[in-house]
Amino acid sequence: MHFRVLGPVEVAGEPVALGGRERLVLSMLLINADRVTSSDRLIDTVWPSPPQSARQQLHNIIARLRRKLDATGALIVTRPLGYQLALTDHGLDLHEFRLQVARGREYLRDEQYDDARSELDAALALWHGDALADLSGDWAAATRESLHRERVAAGETLAQAQLARHDHAGVLETVHALLAADPLHEGLHDLRLRALARSGRRTEALSAYQDLRRQLVAEFGVEPGQDLQETHSSLLRDGDPPSASPRHVPRQLPRPVALVGRDDLLAQLTEVLRAPEPSPGTVLLVGAGGIGKTSLAVALADRVQNAYPDGTLYAELDGTSPDPRDPDEIIDRFLRALGATAPPAHVARDERLALYRSTIANRRVLVVLDDALDERQVRDLLPPSPRSAAIVTSRHRLAGLAGVLRRNVPTLSTEVAVELLHAGRDAGELEPRLARSAVQLCGRLPLALMVVAARLASGVVGLSEVVDHLSEEHIRLDELAIGDADVRASIALSYDGHLSGPAQRLLRRVAVASVTTWPAWFAGVLLEDDVPLGSRSLDELVDVHLVEPVGRDAAGQLRFTLHPLVAAFAGERAALEEDPSRVTWCRRTAAMAWLGLASQADDGFGHGMRPVIGPDGATVPAGVPPRRVTVAAEQPSAWFDAEIDSIRDLVHTLSAMVRSIWRPRSRCVRTGTSSSAARSTSERVCCVGSSTVRTRYCVGGSCGRCSTRPPRPDGTPSWPSWHSRSSPSRANSRPGRWSRSR
Repeated sequence: MHFRVLGPVEVAGEPVALGGRERLVLSMLLINADRVTSSDRLIDTVWPSPPQSARQQLHNIIARLRRKLDATGALIVTRPLGYQLALTDHGLDLHEFRLQVARGREYLRDEQYDDARSELDAALALWHGDALADLSGDWAAATRESLHRERVAAGETLAQAQLARHDHAGVLETVHALLAADPLHEGLHDLRLRALARSGRRTEALSAYQDLRRQLVAEFGVEPGQDLQETHSSLLRDGDPPSASPRHVPRQLPRPVALVGRDDLLAQLTEVLRAPEPSPGTVLLVGAGGIGKTSLAVALADRVQNAYPDGTLYAELDGTSPDPRDPDEIIDRFLRALGATAPPAHVARDERLALYRSTIANRRVLVVLDDALDERQVRDLLPPSPRSAAIVTSRHRLAGLAGVLRRNVPTLSTEVAVELLHAGRDAGELEPRLARSAVQLCGRLPLALMVVAARLASGVVGLSEVVDHLSEEHIRLDELAIGDADVRASIALSYDGHLSGPAQRLLRRVAVASVTTWPAWFAGVLLEDDVPLGSRSLDELVDVHLVEPVGRDAAGQLRFTLHPLVAAFAGERAALEEDPSRVTWCRRTAAMAWLGLASQADDGFGHGMRPVIGPDGATVPAGVPPRRVTVAAEQPSAWFDAEIDSIRDLVHTLSAMVRSIWRPRSRCVRTGTSSSAARSTSERVCCVGSSTVRTRYCVGGSCGRCSTRPPRPDGTPSWPSWHSRSSPSRANSRPGRWSRSR
């Protein structure tokens, strides 16, 4: 079966009746052939306002396409996140076109002009009007424009081969047809001027140049580009126009790798970059080390580079290394790749930069800059032309870059991460429960998952053994290294290379405090109650994605978290770089801060009860609330809802630190429980003494505090609204007594 999209969408020689939505879905699968097209992407394109039944309707459309095209189901394959059209033995005119154009360009570079003309003629003959001619809508229009750019670039290459063989009439015929659709394409005009001059029509060539110049100045206020001006100057001197040899068209991308779980993001960014004038013209991919930014950038550039006929430039900026690359060095490399002569080392930076900008000003190029350190390293390398674009990756947010499309690259979903572990294996080869455990222990980080997949593929270890090793926190990062793929080393690049001393200290102390999420004030508490220093250090950690914001909680506090592998790394560094007494201090300081706020929140309920009195007669201290934090007193119920998990985390950490749970002479501090958390389950209360930790369960009527409130007039107990009378008591003492829990 042979499919056509370079014209009306059809199956060559086999009339197939397709409905409008069927034709659109088939077209999207064909344009993205042999790659997964996500269901969400298909739904959003087919239905501008998707109905609730859209997913079922899409399933029905796929089923009808299978019946009409290939009942075996081998053509359109269902994948976890969408569908993939597998060409295998089937044909597609777009693939043939791109293959023949690539061969034609190779022949042209090797000066095999006749072979180049043959391949390029055959490629352009595959077109039967505009691409996707029988489709309408935004997706079809954007895709049609992108494919048209590829067609024009192929025609320009054909004209270069014709000119090299002195086929001036052929050049003029080819260029005339293309200029009708793209009247301001300077490369085509340059070829036209050369062909006119070399066929004895010099005066006509000069007139054509002046016509184009007037149009560019009138409509855009710009002069023709450097190549056109050089051709015009040679015509004025009555000399032969410059050589007709093709311009250098660099294609510097490394080999792309197969991606999973990035289809939606790739589709969105592909649509942006395939536009005639991408807006914004720079895509910035940011995220933690090992998240897959480079792989995503290369895959994206590989998808769209055919829309940039003047070349794809690629540079590794080494922003995470001790010796980042100098932008001037990269400019010189790019100039040489574009066929220009790099200026001598003594030339002023402004002159070097001006030459680079002039060289690419009238070209449509794609620039890919990987692992950027800061804005200064990137800014001068971005192409100035609105027809060009750039893709930048960085661990830093690069907030100073204006007018960019910034995208945070997330971790993979659990389903996709499991799929990555199955790479090269049968679907049922890995036990599902163990696979999901491995995924969670890797924090769904692509680099970690790739290491695990490589270990499994080696056949030396099995999945159960890998999970056992990953479950041991002190050796987890040892297991996540193979060859040059090393999770610990990746995190260390950010920690050692780009953090101040206070930021490193904060990361270590957050890890040893062992709370899953925490509010911003916690940073100041861990840095000796230095609030400004805590805020700056937290900003540093967020900037390099060692700490991630997770949104606002029920009390309106912005909360943060550590990726589990970052927490493991920071825990290792804490063991090496923190004194054991400081580790103990961190945990107790954290506990006292939360308990101080809990005391404020408890008082905010206005229940009128007396403080809890322990069995040794000790009353509850108020803790040490952080400075300028008023949310607990102002919103006690919301605060408890937000913080109950953090309090529980602290209890577990402190209980593990101190194995002796009960000492009669310990002093006690108390926490309340939130309105929602205490209704269905009893909550653990943390009791911290000068050298001990003790826990108990607080349930209405059994904690001593509830029993001290006066009864109602009818004699029934008066329980606070935030204590659940119906909660099953896990305490084994009578009201008013402390109970020991293990």
